[in-house]
Parts: sequence; C-alpha cells; structure tokens
Amino acid sequence: MMTPGSHTPWIELLGTSLLITLTGSYGTSVTDGRSAAHDSSATVADFGIPVLRVYEDPAADAKLRFLEDRVSADRDDVTAENRLTTECLRRLRLTGNLAWLYRADESSRRSLESVPAVANFDGLVNRAAVETEFHHFVTARDAAKELCAAEPDNPKGYELLGDALVELGDYAVAASAYRQLQALTTDLDKMPEIDVRLAHLAWIYGDDKTARSDYEHALAAAQSMVPPFLEMIAFCHVQLGQLDFGVGEWDAAETHYRSALSTFPNFYPALDHLAELEGAKGNYDLASDLYNEVIEVVPRPEFYQMLADLCLYAQRPEEAKPWQKRAESAYLDSVRRGEVFYYHNLASFYSDTAKAPAEAVQWARKDCEQLHAVFAEEGLGWALYKNGDYQESNEAFDRAVALGTRSAHLLYQAGLAYFSSGKVVKGKEFIQRTYAVNPRFDTFHVHR
Repeated sequence: MMTPGSHTPWIELLGTSLLITLTGSYGTSVTDGRSAAHDSSATVADFGIPVLRVYEDPAADAKLRFLEDRVSADRDDVTAENRLTTECLRRLRLTGNLAWLYRADESSRRSLESVPAVANFDGLVNRAAVETEFHHFVTARDAAKELCAAEPDNPKGYELLGDALVELGDYAVAASAYRQLQALTTDLDKMPEIDVRLAHLAWIYGDDKTARSDYEHALAAAQSMVPPFLEMIAFCHVQLGQLDFGVGEWDAAETHYRSALSTFPNFYPALDHLAELEGAKGNYDLASDLYNEVIEVVPRPEFYQMLADLCLYAQRPEEAKPWQKRAESAYLDSVRRGEVFYYHNLASFYSDTAKAPAEAVQWARKDCEQLHAVFAEEGLGWALYKNGDYQESNEAFDRAVALGTRSAHLLYQAGLAYFSSGKVVKGKEFIQRTYAVNPRFDTFHVHR
C-alpha cells in the first residue's frame, strides 16, 4: 500500500490477498447504528456507508505517462525503469488489478536485464517485491538475502526478508530479520510499518496483548505524523477491529471498522470486515449489500466465495450458486495462468463452500508445498478431516497449533479433528478453548 505522500509501500498482512486502497467520497457519518444493525431489512444507506469508487488520480496518471515515455525513449534508463516498476506496484495495491502486477513484472525484469542486480540495488528491491506479490516467497526470500548481503546496513533487505519468511512459516528467523530492521531504521516515520509487522508476528505466537499494543502504537504514531499516515491509520483500525471480532467484541470491532472508513474513505478492507460483522449479527441483507459494494470495484474470487458462504449460512442456497460458480471459475483460471495466489483459497473453497474434500486435499497439499505457515497447515488439516483422513489431519493440526495462535477458527477445527480420531479428551479441550477465545464463534465468519 502506498500513501499519497512520502511514505513507502508496506506489505499486506493477515491473509494472502492484496490490501487495496480505494479513494473516493464518504457519505454521512453514522454514530449510532444499533437499531439498523439488528434489523435484517437494513441497507447500506441506513448506515451511511459509501459506494466504492474506482481509483482515480490524474496527477499519478501524468507521472505514469512521463515514466513510460522515458523508458520508451531510453531502455537503459534504469532509474526511470525502477520508478515505473514502483508506480505499477503502487497501482496494483490501489486497484487490485493484476494487470499492474504483470506490468511491474515486465518492468522489473527489463531493469535487471539492463543493469544486473550487483549494480542495481533498487532493481533487486523491486524484483523481490514483485515476487512477493506473486506469492513466490522462496524466490523473494532469496532475493532479499542478496539485498542484505549487498547492503547490510540498508533496512530494506531485512524488511523484505522478514515478510517472505513470515509467509513461509519461518517465524523465528523472520523475528530476527525484523529485529535487524528495527535496529537499522532511523526514520521515525517508518516505525509504524515495523510495528504492524511485529504485531502480526505476536498474534501468530498467541500473544494477543502484545499484538494489540503494537497495533495501537503504530496507530498513534501514524496519527501524529504531518501529514497523518492515513492508510496506516485505516489499516491499524481494521486489524484492531479484527482482533476484537475474533474474541466476540462486536461493538468494539464496529467502532474500529467505522473509524477506518472515516479516516480513509472507501478503504475496502473495512467494508469487507463490516460485511462479515453484519453477517455474524444475522443482518444478512446488509452483509450481502456490503459484499456487493466491494465486488463492484474489487471483483476478486475470494469475495465471491465470502458472499457465497454468507448465502449458504443464511440458508439461501440458490443465491449462493452463481457466486460459487464465479469463485471456482476465477480461482481455476488463475491456476491455469500459472499463478499460485489461490491454492489456499481453493482448499478452503472445496472444504466448505463446494464440499469436495478430495479436491480440497489436493490444493491444500499444493499450498503446503510452497510454505509451512500456521494457516497452510490448518488448511491441510481441515481438508484431510473433511476427507476422513483423521490421522494425517491430526498431524497437520499438531503443527498448526504448535505456536499457540489464538484463532477460534483454528482451535475449533483442530478440536473436531482430534475428537473424530478418538482423542476425545484433547478434542473437548480444544473446543472449550475455542469458546474461551470467542464465545460468539458459532456465528457467521469467513476464513481469511
């Protein structure tokens, strides 16, 4: 995500889909939505929630054309090429349109063909960033290691290294990279970007208190900047809201989601999370409207699946069918293009939405071939459980829960798998832990 000013891009956290910033106008602020929240006929208009708008920025368009003209006139202008790659990645994060990733890929390759990595640090930084966006985390990790070796006092290499290692599930080594990043960073405006990384890692390790503290610290720092770091403020509010939602604190979650929208209008993750929250409340029409608002501007298959899951939860199977079909088709089209973005989503889709457990196991195994992160192991364990392979499911869940991650979703699935394999006491323990973490767990929620 890129701020309008001088702040640098920072990785999307919590999940594998890209964090997208969408600018536009915000409707009338609503300070008390309680009555509408519990009315199943409530609409988006009742909440004063904006219609998402397609990203538009004439000044940025002019900058893009300038860089394209420079590169077209001189293919060896590596400075312009690197700036063009950065701008394409920024557009990717702003719009969610993968065409920008393909353009960034082409631009970054041209840069390194013109001037090799040994003399093109910024080109290698961009290449690592592109590989991260493609979810080629091993390649991104290796490129980041090259950056750290080339300029050991430059924090950028450690930032990219830590990000790749988190996605790969190498959490202890990622923590070491982030400590080095922290030690080398002297620009106070960069500190919130470090704090949110540390917060996510703390949550993975089951330390919710530290995670919340780090997000709050990042939020306060972003608010104190001149000008304020608006995207970071919105991002922190969404993550704090997700922490609240994950423990059943719905009012606090809604406050954070709305604060994100009031700070940074049309911040799509806030609408996505509000949709989940309204679904949990049983306000299915409003939740559906919110998902449709997101899909109108960010037509991505994970949102089709979320809307299908909402319809299924609301016992509206006929409404779910077209969204299931669109999600499956888009996921598989991505795979046919050679992309790996959606292996994890396909495992979830076939485990729960389409209920084809053998297919789920296939995609979950592919996901785990790439990485060994907590939620890849969870996806494999759940797919195996759904397919009746209880012993191997137990082994996957043993790996998934080893760090103590306090995810009610993870704990519940592990509990069912243990119980079904005959480990009754252990299964009951995990089910009890599920409801201790989130007493409202058995309401609608999506798999992120």
